[in-house]
Amino acid sequence: MAKRRSTVAGRRALAGARDEAVRALLDQGMPVGELRALVATADMELVRRILELHRERLAEGLAEQVRSCERIERSLIEAFAEPTNVERKAARAADARAGSRRRGAMAR
Repeated sequence: MAKRRSTVAGRRALAGARDEAVRALLDQGMPVGELRALVATADMELVRRILELHRERLAEGLAEQVRSCERIERSLIEAFAEPTNVERKAARAADARAGSRRRGAMAR
């Protein structure tokens, strides 16, 4: 009887590990078809190839997110480096006041 219990416990542990892996891979965006093939096979070479492909997709996705973040950073830096319309208007007004003062001083 003890051997049967250990076999049942082992199957439960395997099923629990498989379920946890399936949830994690789904959360990572693994295509359902690949996930089905992964859990249906006993071929460890196929398992390795499916997971390798998934890791490559994750790495490509991460690289794209990094590039996107870099574009956003450049865009924000450029936006902050350019004077705003309010700052441009204030600068023109200050220039106009300074110009009228100089003209007034020259007329005296």
